[in-house]
Amino acid sequence: MNPLKQILTSVQFIGLPATLRIVQATLLRDWYERRFREPAAPEIAPKSPGELLGVEAAPSGARCKFTNAELEILFLTPHLVRLSWEPGQLPLPYAIAKTEWLPVDVTISSSRRPRRRGRRLEQNGFTLTSGEVSLTVGADGGITYHAGDVELRAEHPPRWEGEAWTQHSRLDAEERIHGLGERAATLNLRASAPESSVTYQMRNTDPGGHYSTGDDPLYLNIPLYISRNPRRSANSSYLIFYENTHQGEISFGAEESAVHFKGGMPRYYFTAGTVAEVVENYTELTGRAPLPPRWALGYHQCRWGYKTAQDIREVVAGFKEHNLPLDAIHLDIDYMDGYRVFTVDEERFPDLAALTAELKEDGIRTVAILDPGVKVDPNYSLYQEGVKRGLFCTTPAGKPVRATVWPGECCFPDFTNPKTRAWWGEQYSKLLDLGVDGFWHDMNEPAAFVGWGPPSVPSITRYSMENRGALHSHLDALHLEDDGETQTATQFYGGNHIEANNIYGLMMNQAGYNGLRQLDPDRRPWIVSRAGWAGMQRYAWNWTGDVGTSWTTLRQTLITMLNIGLSGIPYTGSDIGGFGGHPSAELFTRWFQMAAFTPFFRGHSATGTPRREPWVYGEPYTSIVRDFLNLRRRLMPYLYTLAQEAAQTGAPLMRPLFWDFPEMADVDDQFMLGDSLLVAPVLREGAESRRVTLPPGEWHSWWGEGVWEGESEVEVTVTIERIPLFVQEGRGSELRGRR
Repeated sequence: MNPLKQILTSVQFIGLPATLRIVQATLLRDWYERRFREPAAPEIAPKSPGELLGVEAAPSGARCKFTNAELEILFLTPHLVRLSWEPGQLPLPYAIAKTEWLPVDVTISSSRRPRRRGRRLEQNGFTLTSGEVSLTVGADGGITYHAGDVELRAEHPPRWEGEAWTQHSRLDAEERIHGLGERAATLNLRASAPESSVTYQMRNTDPGGHYSTGDDPLYLNIPLYISRNPRRSANSSYLIFYENTHQGEISFGAEESAVHFKGGMPRYYFTAGTVAEVVENYTELTGRAPLPPRWALGYHQCRWGYKTAQDIREVVAGFKEHNLPLDAIHLDIDYMDGYRVFTVDEERFPDLAALTAELKEDGIRTVAILDPGVKVDPNYSLYQEGVKRGLFCTTPAGKPVRATVWPGECCFPDFTNPKTRAWWGEQYSKLLDLGVDGFWHDMNEPAAFVGWGPPSVPSITRYSMENRGALHSHLDALHLEDDGETQTATQFYGGNHIEANNIYGLMMNQAGYNGLRQLDPDRRPWIVSRAGWAGMQRYAWNWTGDVGTSWTTLRQTLITMLNIGLSGIPYTGSDIGGFGGHPSAELFTRWFQMAAFTPFFRGHSATGTPRREPWVYGEPYTSIVRDFLNLRRRLMPYLYTLAQEAAQTGAPLMRPLFWDFPEMADVDDQFMLGDSLLVAPVLREGAESRRVTLPPGEWHSWWGEGVWEGESEVEVTVTIERIPLFVQEGRGSELRGRR
């Protein structure tokens, strides 16, 4: 976003006086970055591994020595292999859930007999095989991957430029690429620019209150992608995951892909099989989503602008008056005292415990928003304690970093510090004791208000990274220049924002989830988060953030959610109707109909926009919404069956057709809910019909409108009351009697 647009957006949402304070804070940020800018690194010639010098067998793999590098290959299972190139800093295992694996039988064979060159025996490469998967390492460090006799992937060795590194891989013209977390792009990520190269940033960021197709990056990047190729068999897909938290980028061109990270070891994982199998293997490594509380699968209502307890009661009364089911209501930032996290405004919400109890009697759960920014306020105990114990992110000089968010000037908890995570997790008791059942993590990229430049904390911000690194001896006691307070806790300088940006949301989610488990072991925690990284599924659901309001973004949202699911996160959803706009009655209704089949089902909108509770558009729209809310209720047993499957295998609830039907390679405007229910949302304004692609099998209309033979495209008449839904013959026993 250009600076003028950033400033105008700020004025729109928070007013001119606050915007002027943000400009002042941005100038301070720029001063910080000039003051602490590290000297430019000397130009270093790119370095490759060099020649292969030797190979040594190791348990479940091998170690390979090159002139300039070493490569460790470790089979975790016969279908999942980890590759680690040195030099480079080992990643902290934030993404990894499983660390103990059974031994794997691996055979090592030479590609061909070594040749003698002078006094040196020149290696010509070798092959490691386990089960159906084999890797052939060339003399220069290039690697090819096979499943049986089928070549799946061919990659060049990494090339280092200082701490940064780049790796290229060949791409077949027919390869389809999916994943990378949240992307406002095509389902096949290469199709965004089929004639050239398309680049995706590996950096979590707030796009500024609005985004649409083509905007990149967004809130949630995950450095993994799945490759499918219609020329290969269905079980010859592969997934590659780069265990690297540093900012970077991944590009897909006509003939090759390129991965670039600004630091860290080139460590990555490869697994092959069907799409379902590679996601299962990946989530065995990074963990799977626990079963949610049942209410979380129902309908959630929210709006930035429910400012008082009376507002909440009036909204709930509206649901009752119109006979609309409601399972949860969310409290946005207005419930807090001056936007101070873990506080309640006693004037606006004079008895929050009574309100949550009242709601619970009606079967409605309360969810409260939490932002990571802690207001700088000497009278605010959370801020005082964070400073005293050294729990905030700092500048290189040890002063807590400050940036402007909703409360004004804030400090930011360093969630890469285990003491910070434990401290933060304890704070949830304040809201649990008031009857809050769920938590909504927002602004955790981390986001900050700026007049220009990246909307986050300064790039010079330092993080503990699990207390990695040496103590700066001259910082035994750190004095805050402008308030006289002293930060006496030990300060470790383990990493910078380039390394920690992407994991900030993940570790906030971990802190919250673990805190909730400890505070109430008998209750299933529930968190929905805007930001995260690989492994996020262990702690939180996701929603797609501040998506724009248009027919284009409705269609984009469907694709975005499918790629999130293919990235190992089974629970996602969107703001129905878009966040900041004013959807027409038709657009709102069509979005609502689609959302009724997404894992996270929530209506949400920005302050200053026209109200859009489900009844505001009048009839026939209120009755249509009621029908789909009731349909969601009837689907609850099926949804919980899918939740169990996600907990056991990592399978997303919402799936592209090619998940079960590989021949449906490029269908991106409909989806499967589980393996039984085909959903074809209406994505075009004024549509009177829509074309539906039916996979093999016999398909029954949910609405009792007939039976169709699969492997066909059918034109289905649509009205505003319904969208095309089909159940496959022989599947979906949980759906019987639910229509």
